[in-house]
Amino acid sequence: MQQHPNLFAARYKTLSDAKLLAILNSPHNYQPLAIEAANAELESRQLSTELIDQLNAEAEITDRQKALKQQKVEAVEQSILSVIKPQSAVTGNIYITIVATIILYVVAVSYSGRFVLANLFNPGFYSVTFFHAVIPYLLFPVGIVLFTLKKKAGWVIITAVNIYKALFQLLILQGDISVKMDHLFSSTISYRYLFTSAGVILFSILASVFICRADIRVEYKVSDRLKVFSLSAGVVWLMYDVFKQYF
Repeated sequence: MQQHPNLFAARYKTLSDAKLLAILNSPHNYQPLAIEAANAELESRQLSTELIDQLNAEAEITDRQKALKQQKVEAVEQSILSVIKPQSAVTGNIYITIVATIILYVVAVSYSGRFVLANLFNPGFYSVTFFHAVIPYLLFPVGIVLFTLKKKAGWVIITAVNIYKALFQLLILQGDISVKMDHLFSSTISYRYLFTSAGVILFSILASVFICRADIRVEYKVSDRLKVFSLSAGVVWLMYDVFKQYF
């Protein structure tokens, strides 16, 4: 029976010693005939053991450098994808929380905090009551920054301030509705303002509920006890607000 010539033999005669060794060291990547041809060619070259060891060492260093380079490329790709396209639902939820909190802060400043912030550097307004009123507006941006940096303190600040603003706005809305229902003052408050206040309250509550999601709390390592503390801090703050008005 006539034996067919190994088609790899002629081609492998032009390969370097290092390339032939690489073929033999990765047999799973080549056909059996290719391995046979590479082995036969190396035997015909009669390389010394020292030279083979040197070539294998150089090949190992080259493979290690390629692996490190590939890891760097993958790390850069992962960084880009994490910005362009979040890899997990929790990252998307964090972005939603940040955007919602910024919107809430802008609305809060527009409707009730403009006067407070405008007089922040006016010593004539400085008092315990004034500083108590200005604290939420100063904490909001700090909380947003810390939350964006994935700091636990940012989660606590945003949660507490959201609850406080929701309850505080609810008290104001209750008073505004009472004024609106009184026929002597009904023209001083518009229905549009009342609906806007109700919207702010609803938005604040939804933002508070959303930030308390389990996946977000796990991301920020917030325990159930810390969640209760943060929510309670907003309530206690409001109770102090009411207390100082009547006592």
